[in-house]
Amino acid sequence: LCDLFATLKSAETNYALRGNDYIDLSERYIDYMTSKYLYGWRNSGILGLSQGDGSSTYEVGTFLETIGAPTEEAVPYRNYTEDEIYNLRSTVTSCDEIYNLKNIKPIVRATGYVELPSYTDIKNNEQKEYWKRVMKKHIMKYGSIRMAICSPSGNNFNWETNALYYKNGVTDSGGGHGVAIVGWNDNYSKENFTVKPQKDGAFLCLNSWGKDWGNNGYFWISYEDE
Repeated sequence: LCDLFATLKSAETNYALRGNDYIDLSERYIDYMTSKYLYGWRNSGILGLSQGDGSSTYEVGTFLETIGAPTEEAVPYRNYTEDEIYNLRSTVTSCDEIYNLKNIKPIVRATGYVELPSYTDIKNNEQKEYWKRVMKKHIMKYGSIRMAICSPSGNNFNWETNALYYKNGVTDSGGGHGVAIVGWNDNYSKENFTVKPQKDGAFLCLNSWGKDWGNNGYFWISYEDE
């Protein structure tokens, strides 16, 4: 579900920056609907039958453009216990019945989205600085940016300062993860990282693993993490 959380955060922050009240959108609704209509699954992760396999960034973006999303209050995110899942499976035939989805009306619909170039593919330092400035302006004007990284783990993540730096860079292989870039600090000390980058500076990211992880769900990633 990481891509789903990160993509919806972009929609939520963009909506707020347009002069609207901040609205928390429902991840579970899109998880279920994309799983159901794109893959034919009737229960999705809500009943423990999948883990958001129908919620890639492209699929979430397409769904937001064509259908939209309701609020978190209308279709709340919840992790069911094994007993609850067992009882639900014996009493309902699909998640439609749990949330009465036929009567749920999306309230926000996207009109498009912007895809920025992969930071990994930019090798020229001058170009990297340029796109770093573009990302900062985008966050201020349009909201958070969904980014693919290697999952925070092992010695590459400082568990005391919640700071991440992969010296070998971001990959699209094992350990891939999606997060939302929500801010930055040009003076964030390189000493906060276990593996030391050459210079200070980091992006502030929001993870999807709950408030008990990191600093209330947030962590830092070095500018030099490629």
